[in-house]
Amino acid sequence: RRPRQYDKKSGRFMSTELGRIASHYYITFTTMQSFNAHLKPAMSEIELFRVFSLADEFKFIPVREEEK
Repeated sequence: RRPRQYDKKSGRFMSTELGRIASHYYITFTTMQSFNAHLKPAMSEIELFRVFSLADEFKFIPVREEEK
């Protein structure tokens, strides 16, 4: 789903629930799309970490050599 919906009659944009969550936590639309596609009701911790690691927000965080 997109973060906003467009009403053709009134010409207004309306926020969606996912858009409000993304805005509140400063999460990009692509990250919300990824979370929405991959998160399941029952997941192990490692599966959750894998999904969260897909977030665009982690792209530019450097990994130290000793952490590899």
